[in-house]
Amino acid sequence: MVKQTMILFKTFFSMQNIYLKITLFCIVIFIGFQPMVAQDVHLTSFNYSPLLVNPANTGNFYGNWRAALNYRNQWAGTGSAYSTAIASGDKLFNLRGQKIGAGVMFINDQTNNGIQRNMLLASGSYFYEYADNHFSGGLQTGIVFLSPANPNWGLYNPERDDHSNPNNETTPVDKQNYVDVNLGFMWWRSIGIFEPQAGIAFAHINAPNQSLNGGTDKIPITSKLHGSLKTKLNDEIYITPTLLVANNNKSTLTVFGVNGGYRLLGNRSSVKEVYGGLYLRNGIASEINDVALMLGTTVGRLDIVLSYDLNMTSMSQSKNLSSFEISLVYKSLSTILNSYSIPCERF
Repeated sequence: MVKQTMILFKTFFSMQNIYLKITLFCIVIFIGFQPMVAQDVHLTSFNYSPLLVNPANTGNFYGNWRAALNYRNQWAGTGSAYSTAIASGDKLFNLRGQKIGAGVMFINDQTNNGIQRNMLLASGSYFYEYADNHFSGGLQTGIVFLSPANPNWGLYNPERDDHSNPNNETTPVDKQNYVDVNLGFMWWRSIGIFEPQAGIAFAHINAPNQSLNGGTDKIPITSKLHGSLKTKLNDEIYITPTLLVANNNKSTLTVFGVNGGYRLLGNRSSVKEVYGGLYLRNGIASEINDVALMLGTTVGRLDIVLSYDLNMTSMSQSKNLSSFEISLVYKSLSTILNSYSIPCERF
């Protein structure tokens, strides 16, 4: 077995096409870690919460430091409204010629009929360049404080992302704290007018216990595959197809969209760029759950992004299942010479 493994690795690293290497690596790893917990925090405008998407995004931007705020309100017209607030900050360091990123993220995620989670996570990343290809690997760890937002919380319904089903349990619900560990990798480069990037991330790789009644309820590994292809039509106009795929043991979540942007070159005002996009949640291999409209602008060095999700399922005919998101991302001016390029301006 060991000999076969060594032969496989030698064959893999002797391949000349680096893109094929990356593709095969991502496919093998992604398939091997398919199970996913459905309750994970998610955003439609996921590109504007870089540390949430992938810890390898830590420090992956052009500037001295970056701060991001995200807020999502989901299903406000029902009795099971969700709200998610995220605050993060990160910085890129140049230590003896090595580029290292460091950051921190706080998440508050709650629902009236479910559970409340407060997460404090620290991230670190390392950057490497080879033949005009840029790579980064990131590790994220911290503490999750878990408690019932409602003592009468119910069973989880993955189809509705809802905890309101009665559980008929008499066991008291307690609080739980646990350590969580996440891991991720990214690749990007520039090819003429194209700026592709791809990433793969794994959450809960330590399989923490999230039971609230003293039992055992280990969180399975969550796997995500994401990517984008920014295409510059000219110096002012660009389009960016974006995709996020997350696997569940019962279903698959996909978020696919296309952004279009216009850079206001030579504009003396503080508005530097305007952009918008249309996203679909699922709908590639299953029924469309949501259609989302995203609008944003860059004012100075601040990105301001709004998105609105309209639920398209049959359940939305009787209830208001829309969702709203706002994201703010600020990147400071760079005070050091950057020897490599970050193609995705959203990061």
